[in-house]
Amino acid sequence: MPFDMPRLAISWNCFCPDPVYPEGSHSVARPDELAEAHAWIANDEPLMNAGRPLPSGRVARLVDLFAAIKEEEEQEEVVRQG
Repeated sequence: MPFDMPRLAISWNCFCPDPVYPEGSHSVARPDELAEAHAWIANDEPLMNAGRPLPSGRVARLVDLFAAIKEEEEQEEVVRQG
């Protein structure tokens, strides 16, 4: 299954008993932070070509979190197909 940010957002909001916090943060990620992190995960090349600085702070932690989830989902898919 390809990485799907909206599915993740829905699963965090609907299925987790506690809200998900970016590592080292004490507040729930804002929608604009989630959207920016998703944009970096989906395709970082246009953002870099546009001169956008690399993500930092909470957005960088979300990018790392999303990347780890994406990698785990890809590995699970390989196992299922394997």
